[in-house]
Amino acid sequence: MQSLTDTRAWLSPRNARFWVVILLILYTLAGFFLVPWLLQRELPGFAQTLVQRDAAVTTVRFNPLTLALEAEDFELRDTDGSDLIGFGKLRLNFQVSSLFRWALVFREVRLTAPTVNLVRDGFADTNLGRLAAAASGPADPAAEPPEDAGILRLVIHELQIADGVMDVTDRMPATAFQTRLEPINIQVNNLSTLPNDQGDQVIRISTEGDGLIEWDGTLQVNPLDSAGRITLKLPGLPLLTRYLDDVLDFDLDGGLLDMAFDYQVQAQPDGAFLGAVNGLDLSVTETELATEDSAEPFFGFQNLRIAGGELRWPEAEASVEDIVLTGPTLETWLDPDGNLNLAQLVEERADALEDSLPAADAEADPTIGGDDTTTVDADETTAEVAGTDATAVAGATVAAATEDEPATDFKLSIGRVFIDGLQAHFEDRTLPETGRVELSSLNLEVRELNNTPDARFPFDLDLEVASGGTVNAAGQLGVLPAVVAQADVNLDQLALPVAQPWLVPFVRAGLDAGTLSGKTTVESLPEEMLDLRGQLTIDGLQVSDAGGEDLVRWRQLAVQDLIFQLTANQLEIARLTLREPFARVEIDGERQLNFAKAIVEPPPGAPAEPVEPGEPLVFRMGRSFIENGSVDFADLSLPLPFRTDVRGFGGNISALASDTREPSELDFEGRVGEFGQAKVTGQLTALDPLAQSAVRVEFRNVNMPDLSPYTVDFAGRKIAAGKLNLDLDYRFEKAQLVGKNEIVVEKIQLGDKVDNPDALDLPLGLAVALLSDTNGVIDIKLTIEGDVNDPEFSARGVVAKALANLLVKAVTSPFRLLGSLVGGGEDVDLQNIAFEPGEAILSPPEEEKLTQLGTALAQRPGLQLSVPGAYAAQVDTEGIAAARVDAAARAEAEAGDSDELLAERAEKALEKMAREQLPDLSLRELRKQFEVQDDDPDTPDFDTLAYLSEIQRRLVAAEPVSEAELQALGDTRAAAIADYLVENAGLPPERIVVTDTAQVEPGEENQVTISLQLDAG
Repeated sequence: MQSLTDTRAWLSPRNARFWVVILLILYTLAGFFLVPWLLQRELPGFAQTLVQRDAAVTTVRFNPLTLALEAEDFELRDTDGSDLIGFGKLRLNFQVSSLFRWALVFREVRLTAPTVNLVRDGFADTNLGRLAAAASGPADPAAEPPEDAGILRLVIHELQIADGVMDVTDRMPATAFQTRLEPINIQVNNLSTLPNDQGDQVIRISTEGDGLIEWDGTLQVNPLDSAGRITLKLPGLPLLTRYLDDVLDFDLDGGLLDMAFDYQVQAQPDGAFLGAVNGLDLSVTETELATEDSAEPFFGFQNLRIAGGELRWPEAEASVEDIVLTGPTLETWLDPDGNLNLAQLVEERADALEDSLPAADAEADPTIGGDDTTTVDADETTAEVAGTDATAVAGATVAAATEDEPATDFKLSIGRVFIDGLQAHFEDRTLPETGRVELSSLNLEVRELNNTPDARFPFDLDLEVASGGTVNAAGQLGVLPAVVAQADVNLDQLALPVAQPWLVPFVRAGLDAGTLSGKTTVESLPEEMLDLRGQLTIDGLQVSDAGGEDLVRWRQLAVQDLIFQLTANQLEIARLTLREPFARVEIDGERQLNFAKAIVEPPPGAPAEPVEPGEPLVFRMGRSFIENGSVDFADLSLPLPFRTDVRGFGGNISALASDTREPSELDFEGRVGEFGQAKVTGQLTALDPLAQSAVRVEFRNVNMPDLSPYTVDFAGRKIAAGKLNLDLDYRFEKAQLVGKNEIVVEKIQLGDKVDNPDALDLPLGLAVALLSDTNGVIDIKLTIEGDVNDPEFSARGVVAKALANLLVKAVTSPFRLLGSLVGGGEDVDLQNIAFEPGEAILSPPEEEKLTQLGTALAQRPGLQLSVPGAYAAQVDTEGIAAARVDAAARAEAEAGDSDELLAERAEKALEKMAREQLPDLSLRELRKQFEVQDDDPDTPDFDTLAYLSEIQRRLVAAEPVSEAELQALGDTRAAAIADYLVENAGLPPERIVVTDTAQVEPGEENQVTISLQLDAG
């Protein structure tokens, strides 16, 4: 009975416990049913109000007893209907302890299968940026800035994001870039903004190509204090290449990035940050770069490794123990236009990069990011940023700090940089024959690098050239405050034939053999860009001519104590020795020297390379030696080919210098033929040989029958026997020559006569009998004096040469010679007579030339003049057509008897001709093209002159001109020249021959030139 009474008491509305139970039931029912219904129902409207976007959620559950909220299949769409943010499931477990801790406390926040679609449309314009701007609402310029309420007090005991997906699209490049990050897994324990409350987190993000980003560490938000380890394993280089595809002109294969480091960051009470990175280890493996039009990579490597990296802040110190590049390969070339392929890889797509950057002129593009704006008030130094991402804001902050504060001194040190086994191949495709240099192995080690001023970094270099030879260098480098270098360089048997393609444009010779060796010290300082000192040798040089025969060779050229200074423009050599040199000197049947034929002359009319004026090189060389040299000499231009040799040639020349007038001593000796001897002694001033020099050349016991080819060429007789002794003594004093020549011929016997039409008709036998003494000796002393600068200083050879040059010049330039006869000088061009296009009328300047030509031909009666007709098809056709149209238009305009002005009649005449001859032309449409749109009342509304010129141009283009008319024009021009020479210049008609008319190219100012010809009469 008592139990029933108690039950009724509980159920009685008068009892407070009854209402507690009712409220509890209502709370439970509202939590389980009403709250999910309201959230699901009000979410779309709330999203529109807050961010102006459509949102939807499929399922919402709330447990009022555990304060756990769950939502499934949430979607937030952008204004264009595209996916923005979503998730598969969200679970929030709120804690009642929030009331006691004065903070939002969640026991659990779990987000499953979230999706984010990030789209970048402009430099600082993203869909998420626009979402954030919409959520913040429009800024009120008049509103007072809100007071800092401090950081939100929040505690999440367990935050978990599982299987997240982020799609990234960048529409800024010409070809839109897309990638996906999945899965994204984040585990954070005790995420708290309460003071000194620390948690830990693990973040794992997978990227395209099975890449992985991991972050494992601790995190304290207030104040910021975090430490942990970040690991990246990414195929990042190909992904980066695809992103920059419109800027870079190459493809990247491989390139797996593996990086890990420990970090620590901590905020200080004064707002500064302490930061450190330890144990940075980065490697990139198996990477190749190739151009898009070639499958062959131009650069690649097996592995790039950075080990032992550390960073300290605010100490601003960074260090790396090792940077090692293993197995690199490099393919470079100059294309036929002289452009380096590596330089063009980015230059060819530079425009694409410029298009992707924001406009520099704020007035030209005041908005960034669509409808959102970024404004900067320079006076108030405040900025309002809307629709921008964190990167843009951070960039602006850094820029502002840079302007206000001086740059921090940053200390950088690298223990070692090592390039291991570089293989490089270079091609020069600008040459007629492609030049190739290949490095089969290059090892470079630089140690103790840092950015401390005046620091020096030791380095070692070992290089092996595929064609032969090695280079070893060891020394020091420096970069601050200026680049400096010092090294001991050893060259060992570098093969010289590799340089052959670079010689082809200059010489017709083959560099068949030879090696370069040496030990040098190289130094580069601010005051002297290049200082080179040491010893060099060129061994086994062999150069052949175009026919494959040896031209020059030697066993060794040794240069001792060489000093070269580039800035000082100075070269010094203590001693030079040439051992066993050989030269083959040959004059062919055309009297051309083989060495001269080996030089490639620039083509006729080719512009000379500009030479910048500068200080002359200061050159000093100690005594030079030639040991056991030889020369093979042949003169094949003579009626009897001549050959001889010089053996055992050697001697020395004392010091030479370009900055002294002290002469150098010459002393050379050699063997001529079987028993002859040659000696060269004297003094030679290197700077100016003609200023003060004395050279003595002696030939002893030369067998005269060997000289028969020269006597046949001169006098048509061989020499059967005899010996020749010849002393040539030449002295130069201020360009004045005094030469004493003594010729002694012993027991000469003449041989047979040889037919030679070029030989002088000399009674050589009688001359020998008159000049020989009782011992059969002819002794002739010949003195030559004169000014070396005067081409006629009494040497018969010089006079003959001048005469020969005059004859050659006369036959190759006869009209210039005629011009000099009438006082016009060699610059008067009497050969070419010019006519205007479409005309056969001689202009006054051309008449003057013909008058001069007639006068000159009167002084040369044995000459006959040929006058060809000529026309230039294009310009003469246009000239004839233009003249015909002008005449027709003028006749049409003058034929009218109206009172209109001549200009009006001319306009109507051209329009009438256009209607008749150009039926497809609409004059009404043509007039519209020349209407002028201008608000200035003084400016005419129609450009009549341009309109009429266009009609006339079209009429001329449509006017037919036949080949017969062009031929007739050429004939008329030739007749005009001939008639003028006969009627005005007084030239007899029989000395003029008019030849056939031919087509020619127009000359300057489109004139048509007739080129006259001279023949013997």
